[in-house]
Amino acid sequence: MNTKKRTKDREKDVSIIILGMNNKQLVDNCLSSLKKTNYKNYHVIFSDNGSIDGTDIMIKKKYPSVDLIKNKKNLGFAGGNNVALKHALKKYDSDYYLLLNNDVIIEQKDWLKNLIHAGELKKDYGVIGCKLIYPDKSIQHIGFEGKTHLYDEGELKFIEKKIQSKSNKIQEVEYVMGAVFLIKKTLIKKIGSLDSDYFPIYGEEIDYCERARKNGFKVIYTPFSTVIHIRSQTTDPKKISKHWFFSKKNSIMLEFSNFSFFEIIYWQIVHFGAVFFSKEKGKIRFRRDFLRRLLFLFEAYFLNLKRLKKLIHKRKNRGEKIW
Repeated sequence: MNTKKRTKDREKDVSIIILGMNNKQLVDNCLSSLKKTNYKNYHVIFSDNGSIDGTDIMIKKKYPSVDLIKNKKNLGFAGGNNVALKHALKKYDSDYYLLLNNDVIIEQKDWLKNLIHAGELKKDYGVIGCKLIYPDKSIQHIGFEGKTHLYDEGELKFIEKKIQSKSNKIQEVEYVMGAVFLIKKTLIKKIGSLDSDYFPIYGEEIDYCERARKNGFKVIYTPFSTVIHIRSQTTDPKKISKHWFFSKKNSIMLEFSNFSFFEIIYWQIVHFGAVFFSKEKGKIRFRRDFLRRLLFLFEAYFLNLKRLKKLIHKRKNRGEKIW
């Protein structure tokens, strides 16, 4: 009887996975802030995507308890996290696996405890996210109810403002951001890891949430866990660049793999609209760089059409384990 009670009362084992490529100071700030956590039963794994700024040396010197994985090249967000995920599953066999961005700062001592508490409320809670705030403490993200993936920055904030009134309770959502992405082991055992086809970044966590729901799990948000997310340290969503191309390429793949026919049509209209117009604070502006964006969008469609057969397979087999 006492043994059962001890098993029930023990803290769930958590593997915290942090991915990084350069940005040594950000990584240092993140790892240092983790020390404020009052949860004891966790391990930290850092997956380094080929840093050349001495990030690995800094970690070895200042954080010797961190499991450091050196990837020979940039494996992307999904690939880099998956390497660490496999490592953690084999070494620790944790109850939960937390993907944590390296631009996250911890100030709330019980942030991890509150995340795990939310995950333990129901067996079918597979993915858990928390309240993300900016350094000025304003709300950044609280989880989305609708398919609002990969909007431009201005549109994203506009949509978030509509649902802030619901940010004071644990609730089921469509998806949560990958900055703080807690996954229950039972879900990983069912559907596996992130899809590394979403290379190098964007859309991986949304696809994972789609797969989770299609396999009987729920995605939830808890407001009782709050972390600071500095955000956009490696990309500027307002500037046209290859990152805009990556977002469109992966967004199209996400839609073709998961959405209904009418949703797919709707989002293609959105993509073409985003070539010519932006929305900031409710105001629509014409883009002067539309021609370059249009070329990027055509390239995104071309690459997805080349792998159409694979996308159709993904769509028909959302229960297939990705590993």
